Amino acid sequence: MSDKVPVIAIDGTAASGKGTLAMELCRQLMWYRLDSGLLYRIVGYMLRENDVSLEDQVALQDFLLDSLTIDVSWEDTTAQNQSAVVSIAVDIEGGEKVRVSGVDVTRTIRSNEIAKLASRVATMEAVRSCLIPVQRSFRHAPGLVADGRDMGTVVFPDAVVKIFLTANLAERARRRQRQLSLDDKSLAKLEDSLRQRDQQDMERELAPLRPALDAIHLDSSELTIDQMTQRAIEICHHHSIA
Repeated sequence: MSDKVPVIAIDGTAASGKGTLAMELCRQLMWYRLDSGLLYRIVGYMLRENDVSLEDQVALQDFLLDSLTIDVSWEDTTAQNQSAVVSIAVDIEGGEKVRVSGVDVTRTIRSNEIAKLASRVATMEAVRSCLIPVQRSFRHAPGLVADGRDMGTVVFPDAVVKIFLTANLAERARRRQRQLSLDDKSLAKLEDSLRQRDQQDMERELAPLRPALDAIHLDSSELTIDQMTQRAIEICHHHSIA
């Protein structure tokens, strides 16, 4: 049964390294990955493409219930729902390919415009409720690494390992600066943006960002990717994983 498949849940603040750590763990463990943010990007993209206003709650609810179907398949299986509007093909080691009505939109949904839409829809109860079963459908043998902001508290409360990843604000701003290839003048603005995002994530009523009671805290501020991954592997060893 899928609920017997082990899950490593990685939650934490923006730019703390959740995605990087998840990818590295998937490569080393040869497990699958759930990038929860990807699903919110997909919903944002679909709402935009179908001209559904985020302010129209009735139209939004109708679209989620009647028009949005998401099927998840793995490299060793075939899609279960060939009529699904959205299909996500996941490979072991953490990669994924997204198709909408047969068209590959994997790169499109990674744009900044879609990221902004994703941030908005992620605060909506109707969207989050709709996506919980989709997120849980990623649970597939031999195991799943799930990263996001409520993986260990809401989506996979029974995860074998729960890591809450943090880094200081200055380091997170530098990482985001490198990621976006911006100059040094952008650092102060990036810090402000991350500070606001932290506040928004922690103070929202629905699934606020907070560590699970049994989460292990890991500060990545002064760790290289290899060091961060090694710490996580040690945690997994302690829980008889890997």
